[in-house]
Amino acid sequence: LPVEGKKVYISTLYRKYSKDVAWILKYIKPFEPADAYFLVVNQKSKKFIIGRSKDESIDVGKILYQLDGGGHKFAASTTIVGFSYDEIKTFLTFLTAKHQKPLTSFIKTDLPTVEADLSIEEVKSYLGRYRYVVVLQNGRYVGILNDKLINNAIKHGFSNEKAIVFAEELITVSPDVSFIQLLKMFSTYQTDIFPVVEKGYYKGVIYKKEFVSEISGIKEDKPIFLPISKPKTVNYLNRVKKFFPLEIFQTLKEVGEYAEKLGYRAFIIGGVVRDIVLNKENLDVDIIVEGSAVDLIKAYAKDKNFNFYVYPEFMTGVILLPNGLKLDFATARKEEYDSPGSYPKVEKANLFEDLYRRDFTINTLAIEITKSNFGKLIDYFNGLIDIKEKRIRILHSLSFVEDPIRILRALRFAGRLNFKLEKKTENLLIYAVERDLLNFAPTGRINLELNLTFKEENTFEILMLMDRYKVLYKLFAGLSIDQNKEKGLIKLQDSLLLLEKVLGIQFPKNSNYLYVLLGNYPEEITYNLLKKYHFEK
Repeated sequence: LPVEGKKVYISTLYRKYSKDVAWILKYIKPFEPADAYFLVVNQKSKKFIIGRSKDESIDVGKILYQLDGGGHKFAASTTIVGFSYDEIKTFLTFLTAKHQKPLTSFIKTDLPTVEADLSIEEVKSYLGRYRYVVVLQNGRYVGILNDKLINNAIKHGFSNEKAIVFAEELITVSPDVSFIQLLKMFSTYQTDIFPVVEKGYYKGVIYKKEFVSEISGIKEDKPIFLPISKPKTVNYLNRVKKFFPLEIFQTLKEVGEYAEKLGYRAFIIGGVVRDIVLNKENLDVDIIVEGSAVDLIKAYAKDKNFNFYVYPEFMTGVILLPNGLKLDFATARKEEYDSPGSYPKVEKANLFEDLYRRDFTINTLAIEITKSNFGKLIDYFNGLIDIKEKRIRILHSLSFVEDPIRILRALRFAGRLNFKLEKKTENLLIYAVERDLLNFAPTGRINLELNLTFKEENTFEILMLMDRYKVLYKLFAGLSIDQNKEKGLIKLQDSLLLLEKVLGIQFPKNSNYLYVLLGNYPEEITYNLLKKYHFEK
């Protein structure tokens, strides 16, 4: 390792670690002249690092402590998961450097801070040359506002709202965070800054770019080692193979082969990937293409003589399979909303940008089907963790403002999956409902979401959530579910399931549920409400 004035060696060993390895280290001749040395033992999914020192100025205990290890000044060890040998060399070079900066030197206090009750319009004046503003309440950390969020909030008419409403709770670190903990956070969370908080009080921020530039020795703005903005990836090939019928699995493989021939990347995304993780049946396949979805559809469907439709103006299309199923395609894109509830403007983008426009983290998972990476699950936004923790989380604090229909979708997914709303998501949903943002949503889309709710197996649970969060109250002129309606909804849901699952009889669900909900309303009010949401037929 290039450590000034010292002989510090590093080597790697490809064998299973045992105590014998550590014991024979001092007898390895190439290590004899070293002031200190590190041996990286490669195992299946992790690397075991052994450190030894003969020089008091090179404290291997302190060095490997920063990699979550333990030991003392002259002997220490640790285990690392998810980093290559070359990356470990970079880390150890930085940590053993004679003039190494302490981690606390990366904590900066230059970002402007504002009080939580300041208006969004007032907060904007604090930005200056900075992209971020830190929101505090009596010195305690509340969250972060960035320039884009502030400008969008003002554009949507929320300039007088308090900063605390839209402050985003970025992942925080403590002042004594270790080197390896920071690196893991950098690779896990898609953010440029990490607020430093101690016992609830704001201490500063660590900038990802500055930290990485320092440890890599690269000061220019160009790609460096892997921990930068790296999504979590998992091999899901076997699970994909088990999940889909053989015919669909083979079709996905063929689509991936055509995508690679065209120089594109293709992914299945959204609900079907979520349900693969949850092992819930779903053959509604959406495919995102980094490239041109229209060109991929034409190339594949024409060769296979499949029926297809393309919509170049929307960069989308569909292939109809011989078995009656269909594959929906779209070019990866990003969106911008002009006003709450409006349809978005779209333009081409990459996978990350496409997933960032999704409604909830559980729907941001993607599985690549391109031939060379077939079966690789990609998780940019910790969707896997949120599925494991059973929570619904939006991706940014203006999510319900930009698309109020997400209020209905959040409750529908929560009821269907028996998930809970993440705390910040819940607070923002309550705020959006109280501010009557559903009035900005196209009534046709409300009709669609309500019909989807009525088709769910857990319709009762979803409607109870809509009642709890005052959504039904806002949509249907003060509607609330009393004890009688609750009993009626339970009885109706059980009856419809019995008729469908046991007797195979399909009854119109929307009219039955609407009858129970609105049955005691005056006829004129009921008619007007049904007409408003396009249920008049």
